[in-house]
Amino acid sequence: MKKKALLASILTIAMCFSVIAGATFALFTSESTVNVAVTSGTVDVDATILEDTLATSSLGVAQANGAFENGGNAAFDANAVLVLTNMTPGDAVTFSIEIKNNSNVNVQYRVKWAVDGKLYEALVATADDTPIVNNTSAWELWTAPATDAEKVKTVEVELTLP
Repeated sequence: MKKKALLASILTIAMCFSVIAGATFALFTSESTVNVAVTSGTVDVDATILEDTLATSSLGVAQANGAFENGGNAAFDANAVLVLTNMTPGDAVTFSIEIKNNSNVNVQYRVKWAVDGKLYEALVATADDTPIVNNTSAWELWTAPATDAEKVKTVEVELTLP
């Protein structure tokens, strides 16, 4: 009799394990399908220095042909690098940068400049009358242009030796 009770207990325990195992596997047999379409935005921004907008002044007086009053001058080289020679206190140079935005998403832009030579700490730079601090202007948000007229912006840059 003990053998029958022991065998019945073992079979009951085995059946309980099989029911638990079967129920657990049933929880993990579900399946679903999701289709996802991803398209990327296009970022297409181009900046060009408008060399014909280069203007110089000395002590607030406009000068001609990129010259400064004390014999210095400002000119763009073949790589569109602005070269300032013999700039003295009170001299300033201005020029424009044309930015074209053919993007279909919002973009941010900023003006960044680098200076070689000893005038680095003395020059004061602005972009659209906003100071360029640590060689970089603040980020400007440009929403995706809806019309051709909204695709072009001009940034006025001024470098001054106070």
